Order: sequence, then structure tokens, then C-alpha cells
Amino acid sequence: MIDEKLKQNIDTVREEVKSDMLGLQNKIDELEKTVKTKTIGEKSESRNKIVIKNLNFDEREKENEEITKNKVQTLLKDGLTLSDITLKSVCRKEGRGSYPGVVIVEIDNSDNKSKIMKNKRKLRANRVYENVYINNDQPVESRNIQASIRTVLKELALTETFLQKDEKFTFFGNNRKTTSRNANRGSGGVGVLVKNEIYNSYTFDTLDLEFDGILWIKMRSKTDFLSLCIAICYLPPAESCRALDHHVFFQTLLEQVYTYELNVMPDRIPDHSLLYCDILVPKAVSNASYCDHRNTTGLKRKFKVSALPNDFLNNEEITQLINDTISNIENSIQINENIQIAYDQFQSLIRSEMENKLPVYETDYNRNNKHKKSMFKPYWNDILRDQMDKVCVSERKWLKHSGSNSEKRKLKDSYCTERKQFDRMNRKFKRRYQNNERQKLEDKLYSSNQRDFWRSIGKVRICNERKSCIPNAVVNEDGMIETDKVNVLDRWKEDFRQLFNSDENNDETIPHSQESQNVHRDITELNEPITREEVITAVTRAKGRKSYRYR
Repeated sequence: MIDEKLKQNIDTVREEVKSDMLGLQNKIDELEKTVKTKTIGEKSESRNKIVIKNLNFDEREKENEEITKNKVQTLLKDGLTLSDITLKSVCRKEGRGSYPGVVIVEIDNSDNKSKIMKNKRKLRANRVYENVYINNDQPVESRNIQASIRTVLKELALTETFLQKDEKFTFFGNNRKTTSRNANRGSGGVGVLVKNEIYNSYTFDTLDLEFDGILWIKMRSKTDFLSLCIAICYLPPAESCRALDHHVFFQTLLEQVYTYELNVMPDRIPDHSLLYCDILVPKAVSNASYCDHRNTTGLKRKFKVSALPNDFLNNEEITQLINDTISNIENSIQINENIQIAYDQFQSLIRSEMENKLPVYETDYNRNNKHKKSMFKPYWNDILRDQMDKVCVSERKWLKHSGSNSEKRKLKDSYCTERKQFDRMNRKFKRRYQNNERQKLEDKLYSSNQRDFWRSIGKVRICNERKSCIPNAVVNEDGMIETDKVNVLDRWKEDFRQLFNSDENNDETIPHSQESQNVHRDITELNEPITREEVITAVTRAKGRKSYRYR
């Protein structure tokens, strides 16, 4: 009896456990089906979707998604040269920080998506979309896994080091001062590993860290006078995001080689050395006997002839000099027949009198009086102005520096850095301004009011270059303005015919008396020699504010 009851209880428990196991198995199967269905649904949903990054954002997209859709259509048409792509849906996500939010785009079929992914490399060659990227849409789980992998891979590891036991090294490096916007971490730095046994026997000094990609280290022995300079350099490829000017790179490296070259010049110069040199003096300097004290500062003199004094060429001393000059001029003409000598003597007399009696305008011609280039640009702002001021300050420091070559080279590098920064910012704001203007035109193009679009097109300096045409009108015999095209053309035809075709009637308007006067004019006086009275008259007339260069 006991065995039968025990067997019945065991069978009952076994049935209960079996039913519980079947229920649990059914729940597991249902859960697997649910997860599988969800995964397949997410994959199917993201199969025809793409993600667009760094597409410029407009505040109006928050209220109207059609603007975002138009931007994507323009990207596919202008950037990828694909005009037959149909978009099912477009949605922009919320952006983080200063970066615009990503755009999730659903394509109508997988073939069109394949076309987009094959042609997305064309965006790099387009200046408008060079910073826009297109990727596949992925589920949340895949994105989280990839983010974790990227976090782990950021930690770099050295393999194949060939180190033995307790070998240790000391690291000297020159890292990048700035990070490229296309790089998630520093790139292109240089460094050197020194064994600790060598590091303990030498003194290491870092000589130069100013130029990116070049590191100079000097090692000196602690026991003797042995010295060694080590240069570690790296020139990035020409197509990388951190490409440098190879001419500047090699020129800087060569200058540093000459600067840190050992055993060329002594470290100290004794104070009892004898310095001597030869000075070659030109003969023109030694024979010079006259120096104008008013023309020693690079100033060009201009006389104030409007303030002519009353005693100009009017005192007894200058009158005597004028008479002597006239006599010398007559002798020069009669004896030597050289008019140039006579003219030079007269010019010297007038110039000396002007220097003694007339005031002078002083103008510095060494100073650059050219008009400065206009800095007005539609995208100019305070950031560009401040950066431009920094460029000017660094340039003045570099050009006016009179110290060592190394300091001047550092100032030049600082100036080049500020200038490159200004050029980069200038291009950035210019592209932003152009993109905004283009976007405004596109928005007006797709808007319902087309009049605003054409009005904006008319303001793009095209209509300003149109020249005013000749008025299609003439004045008739009654004094009225005639605008009929046929009458205007006939009147122009008749006027031009009378202008270019001469006839007998036109000769009546020519004054014949004027022609006879010009033909029979006596010009024999022009061939006669210059008399004394003419010279006296010319010299006396100089006081009447006449230039001494003309008679």
C-alpha cells in the first residue's frame, strides 16, 4: 500500500514538472520568435535607409520637413549626379553642440541605395559637399558595439618590440600642436626611444620643438666631451589631411642642420681678439663739396609758388647776377654755340633764388602712400578682424626683429601660422556665406511665391552691369520728340549721310577768310637769332610766376 501511494505521488509530481517544463519551453520559443521578428524588422527597416552627416542646418527645418527633403534632393542631384532617386521619407535628428544633426533618409528600393553608395565618393571633389558623409543606417545594437570597439582601439599597443627581460626606455617626443578636424586623435607626431643605460650615461637636451614633424635632441657624455645631435623628422603624404609644404619643410630642416652643426664655431670669442676691415670710399663721395641740409631725410621738395615774396629777383645782388648770367649766355651762344650750357646757367640762377626765398612743401616719399586694400566683404566679422590684427602684429615683429636668426625664424613661423589661420577662417566664413545665400535662393525657388526668387536673382550684380542704351528718339523740325522707330531710323540715316558724304552746299559753312590768313602769315622771324632784348624780356617775365623751364 505504501509503495502504491508513493508511486502515485511521484507520478503526480512528475506530471507537474513535465507540464512546467513544457510551459517554460513554449515561453522560450515565443521569446525567440519575438526577438527574431524584431531583429528582422529592424534590419528590414534599415535596409533601404542611409545616414547623411554634416549637412547644413536651417532653423526652418524644425517646422517644415520639405526644406530638408529639398536639401537632400539637391545633394543627390548636384553632389552625386543622380536625379532619378525617389525618397520615401526624410527626418533630421537633434544635433549635438555646434554640429548639425544627422539626416535619416529612406530610399524607395535597394537598387537606388546601391547607386548612392557607389557614387558617394564624388562628394570629396565637390567644394560645397566636401565635408558631407553618407553611411548605411544601422540598428542601435550595432552602433553600440561599434562605439565600444572604437573606444578600445583608441588605446595603441606596441608589438614586436624585441625587448629582453628588464630593458626599459625613455621617450622624447614632439606631438602635434593642433588636431585636424578630420582626425579623432593626434596624428603625425615624431618621437625617439632611448635605452635607460644610455640615458644614464648622457645628458639629453631638447633643442627644437617649434616645427611640427621635426624634433632635435642633443646628447652630451657625462665623462668626456663627446656630443651628438639627433634629428627625428616626418613629412606627411601630400594627400593626407595634415600635408605640409615640402619646400618649407626641407628649408627649415636644412637651416636647423646648419644651426645645430657641431665643431664649426667656438662657443666663446676671446675679448682680446683683433677685428679689422677695409672700407672702400667712392671717389664721388670724396670730391663732394656741397650738401643740402634740407634734403637729407629722403624728402622731395616742392616750392610754394603761391606765396611769392616781393623781393624775388628784385634786389641789387640778384640783378647783378642776372646781368652776369645774360652775358655768359650770350658768350656761350656766340662762341661755343651750345644752348644747353646757357640754359643750365640760367636754371641754376633761378633755382638758387627759389631755394633762398620760397617756402617748401615737405612730402615723405619713402612712406607708402598707397591706398589700403578695402577689407569690406559681405561675410566680414569681428573674428576675422581680430585674426587680421594678429597677423599684422606678428608680421611687424618678424620684419623689425634685429636679433638672432633663430628668434627671427620663430617669429616668421609664428607669422606663417597666424596667416594660415586667417586664410582658413576666411575661407570658412566665405563658404558659409555662399552656402547661406545659395540656400536662400533654393528656398525661394521651391516656394510658392516665385517673384521673390527672381527679385533675388536680379540683385546678384547682373543687372548692375547692364549699360544704358541709346534712346530711340529724335527731335523733328517742329521741336517735338519723335519716338516712331521708322522715322527715327530715317532721320539717323539722313544725318549720317550728310555727315560722311560732302557736297557743294557744305563748302558755304567753311570760313575762307580764316584760311587765307593762315596761309599768308609771315613766319620769317622764327628763323632769326635770339636778341639781347628777348633774353632780358624772358628773364624779367620770370617774376610773373612763369616757370623757368619755358620762355
